[in-house]
Amino acid sequence: MAKLDLVEEGDKLVVKEMGQVGNCGSECKTVQLAAERIMGEHDTDIAEILFTGKMNRAQFNRWLCWDESEACKKDAPPLPNGRKPGPPFDPRQEGDQSIDAMLGGLEDKGLANNKKLREELMEKLGVKEADRVDDDDMSVDAALKRAMAQAEAGYVPPGGQDAWDEL
Repeated sequence: MAKLDLVEEGDKLVVKEMGQVGNCGSECKTVQLAAERIMGEHDTDIAEILFTGKMNRAQFNRWLCWDESEACKKDAPPLPNGRKPGPPFDPRQEGDQSIDAMLGGLEDKGLANNKKLREELMEKLGVKEADRVDDDDMSVDAALKRAMAQAEAGYVPPGGQDAWDEL
């Protein structure tokens, strides 16, 4: 999904593959939410079909899009007049991939928005209380990316280099 972007084409939004991995902003999250709504209760069936190879791509698309959901039965509504274009596609930098590797399966484990875990990471990374964003909605992912950006900018936590190594 991180290779997808919502692009304005005339009076419609279309999903476009960008050819490279990007940072998942609001448009990527919109695509993700739409996919979750479509796949929803069919996730086990989808996994079985993909694992067993029971359907080719066209059959799978027809089954999920037309037979099992309402997703393709209506045209997308036109964009409202005067709508501002969305943010440009934001290609992922090399350092961002190491952050994703550190985060591993936090979201799968239900920890992506865990405030306690976020605080522990920020403390371990040595991010001072005054430097923290006062935003309870900040995900672990966002907090870790911010801390990693500080590290790449040369910030050394109070515990020194050992604090980074413990992560």
